Amino acid sequence: MTITIMIIPEAVTMTDPSVLLIHGSAHGAWCWRDLLAELHARGLKARALDLPSHGADRTPYDEIGLDSYRDAILADMRRAAQDHPVLGLIEKTEDGRAFRFKPEAGVEALCHDCSEEVKTYVRDHIGPQAIRPQETPLRVTPASTARPRHYVICENDRVIPPAEQRKMCADWPASTVHSLSSGHSPYFAQPARLADTLAHILHRSG
Repeated sequence: MTITIMIIPEAVTMTDPSVLLIHGSAHGAWCWRDLLAELHARGLKARALDLPSHGADRTPYDEIGLDSYRDAILADMRRAAQDHPVLGLIEKTEDGRAFRFKPEAGVEALCHDCSEEVKTYVRDHIGPQAIRPQETPLRVTPASTARPRHYVICENDRVIPPAEQRKMCADWPASTVHSLSSGHSPYFAQPARLADTLAHILHRSG
C-alpha cells in the first residue's frame, strides 16, 4: 500500500500548514482515524478524504480513472482555500470575468491604518480586476530571477498575511528583504517611510 501525505499551506492562518491525508489502494479516509486524532491533539490542522469509489464515496469503481483521483484532491484543496481571508473581501463581477473589492470591508482591510480621507479616496477610485491575467501561468526563467529585486514586507497587512509574504521571498538574500510596520497600503499609510526605503534600495544599487 502506498501512502501519500500532502502538506498544503492554507490561507486560514498562513502561518501553519494543513495536512491533507490521502489513502492508498483499497483504503479510505477511515484508515487515518488514529493518526488524525494524534495530529489534532498536537494542535495541527489535518483532514482526510475518500477518493472516488473508496470509503463513503459511492462512485462505481468502473467509472473512475487517475484523473478522478486528481480532481477529487484538487476539489478538496479548493474548498479549503475558500477560507482565505481575502475571499471575504471580494466579489465577482456580474459577467464572472473579474473581481472587485467590496466597498466597505475591502477598503477597510486595504487601508485600515490610513486616514478617513484616504479611505474615501480609495473607495472612489478602486475598480475591478480581470481574473484571466491572474490565472495565466508565469514562465520564470533564469534571466528573470537573476534581475535585481527587493521585497517590502508589510507587517500589519490584513490582505496578504506577513507570514505568507515571507514565504514569497524565503529564498531571497536577506539584504533584499525589507519591512514596514504598515498595512497593505504603505504608499498611503506611510508614504515617507516607504520613500526612504525605496531611496535606500536605489542608492545602494546605483
